Amino acid sequence: MGKRIIPQRRGKGGLVYQSPSHRHVAKPIHLAEGKYSVKEIIHAPGRNA
Repeated sequence: MGKRIIPQRRGKGGLVYQSPSHRHVAKPIHLAEGKYSVKEIIHAPGRNA
């Protein structure tokens, strides 16, 4: 049997693949449905994609 592939290891959710919580800009705010406008797009170093 070979090694587990990287997506399988990430899906398990170990400490190595956790998102660094101290680098998040703020907690996400969930607002009610409505019309809103985006004022600014900021870089969030705690996330990557």
